[in-house]
Amino acid sequence: AMSKKYCGLLVVFSFLVPCPSFSQSQKIEIIGADALKMDTLHRARKLTGNVRLKQNDILMSCDSALFYNYVNAVDAFGRVFIHDAQTKVYSDSLKYDGERKIATLFGNVRVMQDSATLETSKMIYNTELKQAAYDDGGKVIARGMTITSKRGYYFTSAKDAHFKGAVTVKGKDYEVHTDTLVYNTEAEIAHFYGPAEIYRPKEKIYCESGWYDTNTEISVFGKNTRLSSEAQRIWADSLYYDNRKGFGQAYKNFRWTDTTMDVILSGNRAVYYTQQQRITATDSALLTYLVDDDSLFLSADTLRSREDTIADVTEFFAYPRVRIFKSSLQGVCDSLVFSYRDSAIMMYKNPVLWNDVNQLTGDTISIQLRHEKIDRVELYENGFIASKAHGELFNQIKGRHIYGYFKDKKLDRLLAEGNGESIYYGTDENEAFIGVNRAACSSMWIYLKDEHVSRITFLTQPDAAFYPIQYVAPKDFLLKGFEWKEELRPRSKADLFATLR
Repeated sequence: AMSKKYCGLLVVFSFLVPCPSFSQSQKIEIIGADALKMDTLHRARKLTGNVRLKQNDILMSCDSALFYNYVNAVDAFGRVFIHDAQTKVYSDSLKYDGERKIATLFGNVRVMQDSATLETSKMIYNTELKQAAYDDGGKVIARGMTITSKRGYYFTSAKDAHFKGAVTVKGKDYEVHTDTLVYNTEAEIAHFYGPAEIYRPKEKIYCESGWYDTNTEISVFGKNTRLSSEAQRIWADSLYYDNRKGFGQAYKNFRWTDTTMDVILSGNRAVYYTQQQRITATDSALLTYLVDDDSLFLSADTLRSREDTIADVTEFFAYPRVRIFKSSLQGVCDSLVFSYRDSAIMMYKNPVLWNDVNQLTGDTISIQLRHEKIDRVELYENGFIASKAHGELFNQIKGRHIYGYFKDKKLDRLLAEGNGESIYYGTDENEAFIGVNRAACSSMWIYLKDEHVSRITFLTQPDAAFYPIQYVAPKDFLLKGFEWKEELRPRSKADLFATLR
């Protein structure tokens, strides 16, 4: 976010008019001097002491001057002062061509207009074309800031002030470095052309083009925009910011990272509020998080980050059409909340998880992380785990709540609590199916090996039976609530943005 101080850095540059325009039809007039004599060597009138000259509505004073009447020109020396109703110009000396309408000022040049002052060592002003320029370094002091550049130009008719070459803007709590800065004094809009770097306490902004409206305090940065601070980084092709509202928008290839969390939020459009510390990404919105030394990708129509620094809570909200892809874990649901502090991902409304061959469902699913690794999953209400044994044969575990524990990225054991039921197919030493085990028990532990059920421990007396395979009809061995949803499973990162089937 840009501060109000930064937003005020590009103020009215009309002070760059270094010498008011002399009339094309008027001759230079001598108003007064302490002494006047002819200088035959220079073919000029030599004026000394309180010299005062005039052309149209422009007044000039100096300590001494050579007035070339035949060519309508003046050389002025010592405490040169030119002014009209709006602008004051000071220098050590001046050469003015009244016919070509070109004034050249030398030494300690100062241009003052309103509350702004321009200082340089040499300046040229074309009064006919309404153009002023310096090319040996200049400094502007205005409203608590200082602007320096190697070259400066002002086009009066277009009301554009240009700063070129090593442009630096310094204020109380900001500093800007760029090569080209253009400000329109009528519209009061400044444009950056080429790379620009803005430094603020604990924050840096880089862009390669952009503009700023000093009236509305709205700025737009484009082309490779980067904002970085101690805690976050933002990249975007275009960044819009309203300083008064503390509101911003990022467009195309937006990417936000929090360095304390190793989380990346990206998309093609994002809005953010600096006071509420809230960021919302849409249009191919994607969250990337490192889990099990692997990237977990999470997509949704909308991804929102909320940070509460007082409560030390950072949360991400995803909705709707949420999809998850990781090499060892995939999932879908309607909405999701990821609490970074609690290391928990909560999936709501028709959530489904896949881990290798296992499909996990429930009214709500919680993924609990520990040390950036998946530690366990919890299926609340109507927990159901299924895996395909073969063809239309499915191993199934059901319970009011099911808790799954991971080891080496795979499900290692399961605890089913409340109305527990299980169906799993047994095989002989040659992996041939011999029958199906069906059991009902209020609570049971299920142990897996290579993602398949290896044994079940019943915590209370079960109601169990074994059915030889020749008597098994697949449709008769599906627990109530069974639904195979393999067609929804994301198979790659690209699937996260595929049309839901």
